[in-house]
Amino acid sequence: MTCCYLQERTEFINFAFHFIMANNKDIDARDTEEKEGFYVIPDDETEDQAYSGSGNPKSPEGVNPFILFLKVLFNPVNGWKGLKRANPAPERMAQGCYYPVLAVLALSCFAMLFYVSSTPLQSLLVEALISFISYFLGYFTVIMLLKSFLPADCRRCFDAPFGRNFVMVAMTSLAMVRILIGLVPFFQPVLVFLPLYTIFMIVKGVRFLRCGSNRETLLMVSVSLLTIGVPWLMQWIFVMMIPRNL
Repeated sequence: MTCCYLQERTEFINFAFHFIMANNKDIDARDTEEKEGFYVIPDDETEDQAYSGSGNPKSPEGVNPFILFLKVLFNPVNGWKGLKRANPAPERMAQGCYYPVLAVLALSCFAMLFYVSSTPLQSLLVEALISFISYFLGYFTVIMLLKSFLPADCRRCFDAPFGRNFVMVAMTSLAMVRILIGLVPFFQPVLVFLPLYTIFMIVKGVRFLRCGSNRETLLMVSVSLLTIGVPWLMQWIFVMMIPRNL
């Protein structure tokens, strides 16, 4: 009877040991994924399909692109994860989020009439046109520049839908700052620092581009400088080219 008792205790200890070790492996795997910022690709989906979205059955066509943007805006890490899992086509992201925000940006230029009613309407029309074109063309210019001077292993990130959406979301946040400045111009000395939050979003999300940890700093600097600098430079050029009073 003692032998049976000892055998049962031994089997119980072995079972408990294997159970604890299995749980520790699961916890370590989850911690590694969280630290690296990766999400698990399903077994029936290749990595290329995850980048292109062609084989992602979990890509919810009903998810509002603007909601995806707001999630990134208010919770960058989880927001970038959600955007990568949803993996909407860049065209859909533009139609559902970026272009409507640019339209609101153009309309916000007319808010100056509420503060200075004598402002010439022609000058506001030109300002609205310049604001829209600067961000509209700016997105395509940023993508082109990133794919031109970045190393080859980084360029593929911006061939994928998530890479294009990454730039689009960053520029949408900048357009939102411009909208706030247009609506409440007396807060401009404070709001002018909000693009720093766009840089914060980029820093939190650049790891999800999966270009390698040795390239993250290069991507942070490149995307931050171009997304902020290109629209500003284009606006300055158009202001010099287009007269305010047509």
